[in-house]
Amino acid sequence: MNIAEKICSGLRKILIFYRMKRVCLFKEIMLGKNIYFGKGVVVANDVSIGKDSYIGQYSYIGPNTNIGNYAIFSDNINIIGADHEFSKIGIPIIHAGRPANQPATKIGDDVWLGHGVTIMRGISIGSGAIIGANSIVTKSVPEGEIWVGSPAKFLKYRFSNSADLEEHLTTLKKNTWALEK
Repeated sequence: MNIAEKICSGLRKILIFYRMKRVCLFKEIMLGKNIYFGKGVVVANDVSIGKDSYIGQYSYIGPNTNIGNYAIFSDNINIIGADHEFSKIGIPIIHAGRPANQPATKIGDDVWLGHGVTIMRGISIGSGAIIGANSIVTKSVPEGEIWVGSPAKFLKYRFSNSADLEEHLTTLKKNTWALEK
């Protein structure tokens, strides 16, 4: 690594640190190595993101979200919803508070979310899944499936058979090619 690459690498780390501290307002989040954020990303508290992942610009990652390794989120991703009490008689929603013990949103390893995807809170997206652009995910998505639409529905399998999916997921866990430095 030459001196220019070292300077750029150091500046990138400082910028990510600055963005996270500024955007998250010093709330606790857990980040793996090699996490990159586009411009204007907002990450709520109680979020964990695995290594070698990218969150595209102007995305919002809501609280109680766990994102695996090797995730790639395009721009304008939103993990939202199911977070306001609305059934209290005589109390406006804005004053009713939030329900306790909301389920976590779980996104597995090697998940690709296309531009403008919205995921409702509490949904699980299995490892190796792909969600098409502008989809709204209202149900959990199994491993290795491609879903599209509003609401998102199964389109096809990412791999031609279950043995290929299993080999892919096993190889990810071995981490023989990772970008860690």
